[in-house]
Order: sequence, then structure tokens, then C-alpha cells
Amino acid sequence: MDMKSRRSARSATGTAAPSDHRRTRRAKSTPSRGAERAKAAALSAGLALDKKDSRIAGRVNSDLVRRAKRKSGITSDSALIEAGLLSLAAADDFGRWIVAQAGRLEQDFDIGL
Repeated sequence: MDMKSRRSARSATGTAAPSDHRRTRRAKSTPSRGAERAKAAALSAGLALDKKDSRIAGRVNSDLVRRAKRKSGITSDSALIEAGLLSLAAADDFGRWIVAQAGRLEQDFDIGL
């Protein structure tokens, strides 16, 4: 099918011809506040985020991806993976730190409140 025939087939039916495999344009992803905070924390921790030089591929549960996208407001798979990695890389270790502090104060310590 030549280009002119494809165009006329599209305009006649209102849809693309079967052999026309154009990608639909997606809405631009809007990161959540949490993703933005994770990115800011990563930057303040000295992570250089200016270049993308690694590729990740893998299979994950589709329900997990759908829920994570809904909760985060992120529509792009790549942006979702980046937000998850950022939250892990810039995670606050307060929980581990506070547990490690157990027994450091004397039993009769008065907080003074």
C-alpha cells in the first residue's frame, strides 16, 4: 500500500490503516512530590543525575506497576523506575540509626520536659 492509499484509507474510516504502525503520543509524566523530594535529597547527597548512562530491563508484576504509577502520578516506566531508585538511594536511615542508639543513655537520664 502506497502512502497516498494509506492516507485515504485513514481518512475514509477515521482510523489508521492496519499496516500503519505509528506510536501514539503519551502525556508527559508529572512526578509526585515524593519523587521530587527524593530527587532533591539525592542531589543534596551528591548524586550526579545529569547523565543517563545505564539501562535496566526486567519483568515485574503489572498490578505493582499500575498501582505505583497511580500513587505517584508518574506515567512513564522509565520515570517510575528512576523515582524508585532515587527513593532507595537517598533514603533516610533514621530507623536504623535510632535502633542502634538503644542503651546509649543512662537509665536515669532526664529529658527535662
